[in-house]
Amino acid sequence: MKKRQKDFVISTPISSPLVAIAERERAAATDFVASVLHPEARVSVYLYQPVDAPGLRPESPGALFDIGPLPRGGDTVDRRLLFQCAEAGRTGSFLQSAADCTQRVPQTTQIDDSASRSYRAFNGDAAAREAQIAVEEARHGFTSPRRDGPPVGAYIHHLALAPSVHGAETVATGRIPVLGTIFTVTRERRPASLHEYSNLVDYAIFIAEEALEIRATHLLGVSHLGAEFEGSAIESLLDDPASDLAVQLVVKLLFAHHWFFPYDAAAHALLRHALGSDGATAALYAAHGWIAPRRLHGPARDDRAVYAVVRGDLGTLVRHLAWYRIGKEFRPRPGALGDAIGRALNTALPLLVGTQATMPSFRSRMAARSPRAGDLYLAPNAAYTELDRDDSLLAPVLPYAGIHALLRTNPDLARFAPSFAVCGPGDTAGHTRTHLKPVRFIEGFDRGGAPRFSARMHDGVRDRSRWLCSYAIARLAAMAGAERHGARAAS
Repeated sequence: MKKRQKDFVISTPISSPLVAIAERERAAATDFVASVLHPEARVSVYLYQPVDAPGLRPESPGALFDIGPLPRGGDTVDRRLLFQCAEAGRTGSFLQSAADCTQRVPQTTQIDDSASRSYRAFNGDAAAREAQIAVEEARHGFTSPRRDGPPVGAYIHHLALAPSVHGAETVATGRIPVLGTIFTVTRERRPASLHEYSNLVDYAIFIAEEALEIRATHLLGVSHLGAEFEGSAIESLLDDPASDLAVQLVVKLLFAHHWFFPYDAAAHALLRHALGSDGATAALYAAHGWIAPRRLHGPARDDRAVYAVVRGDLGTLVRHLAWYRIGKEFRPRPGALGDAIGRALNTALPLLVGTQATMPSFRSRMAARSPRAGDLYLAPNAAYTELDRDDSLLAPVLPYAGIHALLRTNPDLARFAPSFAVCGPGDTAGHTRTHLKPVRFIEGFDRGGAPRFSARMHDGVRDRSRWLCSYAIARLAAMAGAERHGARAAS
């Protein structure tokens, strides 16, 4: 079987709507926190977003935006200035370490000269620094000698803004969605009489659970999540994990992974290893309207370990987003969710980063219904040869002649832009259809990479996987077009 690896190609990257989506998410989260906290509460709530902001260093992972209610004395400040670097001072420490994420005791540290210098050095916008400190002074009742820096000598009691733990495995692995940080500032190391301090854990969990739903709704879109479990992409993921809705949801979760797990961009690492370069990986994100992580960090792991981490993280997110239904209906089948996510992920990875492969020649008694030698499909990338392939997937096989005929009539592949847009951020409803039908479906690959054909998947699969086929056609046509262009350049 001959495989030809080509870089990911799409003619026109989809413009990212993430800046507008991030603004709407911040507004929704701010409104919710205002309904929970009294304006004079001595609690600061910061929402993390891996986006750019004025004055942030290029190597910063993103920004922390103040979404707490503005106290008297600080309510005249322009909210657009209330942000800081995600690693400045003390407040961003929970975004850097998975070990702190499940800690349910406020971490108390003293603000020293180093933290004050870090805050001023990492936040390059002087107006934002002064506005932030003015609000914190009014909120916590301290006076800082510097208009643009925190009070040295005060104690900050802070926690990760993370939802409750729904499974023992998240406690063992320390992997839980983190959406920011929450803290209070006092002159005492243990302010036992301060209600905000004693209730900080409750605030952190309660606000984070709502913030997680707000983030998921804005990033993934209600057309994929739905107001109810029934009919949503999550239901499709559990019932039919290789269907269009399920695979689209998993692709969205892969691209949005670092919005929920800022301390370890594991999904980006998984995709990058297959594509082989930062540029190709950034192009993959951009083609679907997403942005890659601003800064990459995390422990060194082999492919199998990274895959296992990503699969577990997606399971954690789905559990949070549909906890009641999953807990009620899937408790008797503890492995059902993991199996479903594994199949959807196995289907999504060849779809996103798979190599173009031609069908090997073989003899069949059912020649009329069997793929012909030379027909095309997306095979698992060579970088994933060591992954466990016991999990099934769904990969369409498409006629070679049809792909090239389509390329002749649509050389710029513009008709397939909606196929990529469906997996973008926000409410990307709609399913692209194609007249080019698959020859057959593959349900798995042997250890050596040879495809295993499904004897059960026929018209019913086509009806629920038309988008998947359309996306695969676009990927195959893009690679065929790049191959043709390279041949012309060489001649």
